[in-house]
Amino acid sequence: MSSGWVSVMQLQETDDELYSTEMNASSSCTLKYLEPTPALDNDTYFKANQGGEYARGKKFQVVNDIYRPGFSPCYLQSLEKYQARAYIIVPIFQENKLWGLFAVYQNSGAREWQANELNLLLKIAPQLGIAIEQAEKTEQLRKTVARQKSLAQMVDRMRNTSSLENVLEIAVQETRKLLGVERSSIYRFNPDWSGKNVVEAPLDQDFKSLQDSCFLTTFANNSYPYLKKNQGGKYKDGESSIVSDIRESNLEERLMEVLERLDVKAYIKMPIFVEQKLWGIIHIYQSRTRVWQQEDIELLRRIVVQVGIVIQQKQNLEALQTQAQQEKTISKIVQRIGGSLKLQEIFRSATQEVRQLLQVDRAVVYRFNPDWTGEVLAESAGSEWVSVMEIQETDKTLVSSGRLSFRSPSCGCSQSNYLSSY
Repeated sequence: MSSGWVSVMQLQETDDELYSTEMNASSSCTLKYLEPTPALDNDTYFKANQGGEYARGKKFQVVNDIYRPGFSPCYLQSLEKYQARAYIIVPIFQENKLWGLFAVYQNSGAREWQANELNLLLKIAPQLGIAIEQAEKTEQLRKTVARQKSLAQMVDRMRNTSSLENVLEIAVQETRKLLGVERSSIYRFNPDWSGKNVVEAPLDQDFKSLQDSCFLTTFANNSYPYLKKNQGGKYKDGESSIVSDIRESNLEERLMEVLERLDVKAYIKMPIFVEQKLWGIIHIYQSRTRVWQQEDIELLRRIVVQVGIVIQQKQNLEALQTQAQQEKTISKIVQRIGGSLKLQEIFRSATQEVRQLLQVDRAVVYRFNPDWTGEVLAESAGSEWVSVMEIQETDKTLVSSGRLSFRSPSCGCSQSNYLSSY
């Protein structure tokens, strides 16, 4: 644009009247803008008519003098705002879809546009469409490569971490970043199909936690009754929930209320499988409506597959470590048995090693008498628990009945089940 003329781009940002309903009530009162900006959302003509005549095949529009064709006063007022006196407009298509418009204006006065001038624009517009297509494909490729690189780095971090808890923390944090969402969380199933949200990653402290009191009160002790009742429901079959706007979904009223309190407007829930068994569900949330793109869905699907694989690897590693530790403990006990003839030392060593290995509160060796009464010969228990061996010295019913009830003298509360019941 030459100096001395008003800028349409600046005008459209400051003049709301340029987009008023009166101005845009019909095609004769609608400005044909040059490039998409947030203000273009208010162009009611193009929005209502999905691109107007250009989307339906109109090739161009040539106006030599805006005062000759008999335009309505409101349309003339729109053109006068940015000093247009004559213009040519041609559509820009990208992959056979109307992308926008290419226009030239004469502000200084009327102009008799020549055929070669129109032909020039008609030749340039398709080239712009090709350039736009190439630029978008290049940008999409760049995003895809960047996402793949970030996903690979995420998987490496999960594999190299020491615990399952860290794996899940990395998963939600990186998922939130990769998909550009405001919150990500993982829900884990228990063996009885109950479950809970075990980890979440909000964008910042302003977002209410899924452990918020309103959430816990609404779903107290039964977070997702549908999931428990139906043993994972549709997620067990590999289905996902994809909601772009909760107001247009068929969610139950109380869940809708909770989501609104958490400022959630859109979300995706996708199942996590470990060894072909439903392990949990990953959630991503957005505080505004969002039309989820196919590349977003595919990326999340790749993430949950990798999370499931790493969880399986961690569980297998833990199982191997546990097995190795058990074998080490057995070997240690066997060595002590071979090196000692004192049963009491052998029993004490066995109870200590097994309690530590299995991380239980108590381990005992109990001997039967010929009449099937019995007594505890060795015990290893945490410091916070009562001693069965001490109790049996004063409570003869514990021995004569052939049972272990482990009652605390201070409260009379049973500390374990009867041994005879097993």
